[in-house]
Amino acid sequence: MAHRSAHPAVPIALLVFGLVAILLLTIPTEDVQEPPGFMYGIVLDAGSSHTALYIYKWPADKLNGTGVVTQHTECHVEGKGISSYAGQQGAAGRSLEACLDQAVEDIPKERHPRTPVYLGATAGMRLLQISKPELSDQILQEVGHKIQSYPFSYQGATILNGKEEGAYGWVTVNYLSENFIK
Repeated sequence: MAHRSAHPAVPIALLVFGLVAILLLTIPTEDVQEPPGFMYGIVLDAGSSHTALYIYKWPADKLNGTGVVTQHTECHVEGKGISSYAGQQGAAGRSLEACLDQAVEDIPKERHPRTPVYLGATAGMRLLQISKPELSDQILQEVGHKIQSYPFSYQGATILNGKEEGAYGWVTVNYLSENFIK
């Protein structure tokens, strides 16, 4: 008695599966297009009493990056604001490490080089800039060097004047209240 295959389609299915597996193993992964996903941006809010890192995201397939922005994650830096590190060489930059490390984890690796990072300092740094401008400059330089050591696109650190801080606050409150889309 001759032994027959249970179903004639089994060898054909194995052949097709083998060919697909070989093709998948030989196609370079950089040739495979991923869906556009999201673009990301990082804002460090360096206030007088604390610093917080906010990661925002928006649809990557929008024309000129004009999609609706949502907050992805946030991280509160341990300790006080960066101005409190005046005279402590490197401490202001080191204070940001845990949150920047978290941002590296939270943002997809392929998006790192295209993720802008901005640091805006407010009242504490404004006061330090008036009383001890050399220390203020040193802190901004330190945090800039620290941020540049990460794989993101550093866009600069600035001390916002009171009007700028108020305007950004107004935009934030109205955006979160959905006043721009009503």
